[in-house]
Amino acid sequence: KTTNSSKDNQNNIMPITDTLLSQLTSSFVLSQSNNTSSARVKAFISSLVLPVVQELRPPPPLPHHDDGAPSKAAATRKQKCPPASRILQTTIFDLVKDRPEECVDSLLLPILLDTTNTTTTHDCHNNHKVIKSDVSKLQPSLYEEPSQPQCDLITKVIKSSSMIPLDCIPHFVSGLVCGIHTNSSVNENNTSTNDTTTTTTLTTTAKKYMIWTDVTLPILTACFNRKPILSDDVIISLCYEIERYVSYSKTTAAIATVTKSVKFSAMFHAFVTKYGAQIKGLSRGDSDGGGGTNDGRGSSNSGGGGGDVDGSRLISILQESAKQLKIFMGKTILSVLKKL
Repeated sequence: KTTNSSKDNQNNIMPITDTLLSQLTSSFVLSQSNNTSSARVKAFISSLVLPVVQELRPPPPLPHHDDGAPSKAAATRKQKCPPASRILQTTIFDLVKDRPEECVDSLLLPILLDTTNTTTTHDCHNNHKVIKSDVSKLQPSLYEEPSQPQCDLITKVIKSSSMIPLDCIPHFVSGLVCGIHTNSSVNENNTSTNDTTTTTTLTTTAKKYMIWTDVTLPILTACFNRKPILSDDVIISLCYEIERYVSYSKTTAAIATVTKSVKFSAMFHAFVTKYGAQIKGLSRGDSDGGGGTNDGRGSSNSGGGGGDVDGSRLISILQESAKQLKIFMGKTILSVLKKL
């Protein structure tokens, strides 16, 4: 009875359509003259808006035959991502304009960050010290990649200065590059010798990251083109992240296309052209040690980047990475780096 009742309850749940979401957003967030608390807005976004945007994914694959061969329907069916409707885009855009910080924390980052990577010890300060041990976060096949419509929607938001203010982007980039700490709880049942069962709650702390793919990289490029003020920690992390992907692509077929990717090269070029002066200053040891942003949301550590990382190698690291690129933009990037 319990099982059937649960199924009936799930079937009776009213789906959140794009039109209903628009009406709820207008009633409970946009029409409150900014009186709704930040915590309530984040809860609203996480509970109602995020699940709708997460539905912008290809349908699940059809079942295969017992011998592993795809069924006829699975072989002919095209896996297409449903595009965001006009009303959903308008709702998201209005919500970002009204509550940009809440949208970054509760909508944009959760869509992009890897939710399956829970064992890594990657550190924003010490990117270069874990290149060999932290290779799991470089494999796009290990997590559900954000869909093209989701990334297109976020790219539009980032590109528009009328939607998201410039001072919100540093926190967004830091979350994508340095990761976001998350806590998860798991209940574990223990049975003793006298048949007494006790439940123990285990809480684990992990970090989520965005995996760099041709679908997600244009978002970083859009961020760089707006040239927000990024902390030294984030700049150094980006340099070592570029080296990491290029180096790892030599031995792993999963991301071997990095050196041939136009999207990767475009992000690389935008990074060195917009932040060349800061990279040059870090390489010369001119870092001001400015760790995170002023609101404490920058890097995972509060100290400055200069004392924990080797900034003098940044330009040489980027030059070696640019030499590995197999497309014409590699020479353009090298030209920019030589001027530094």
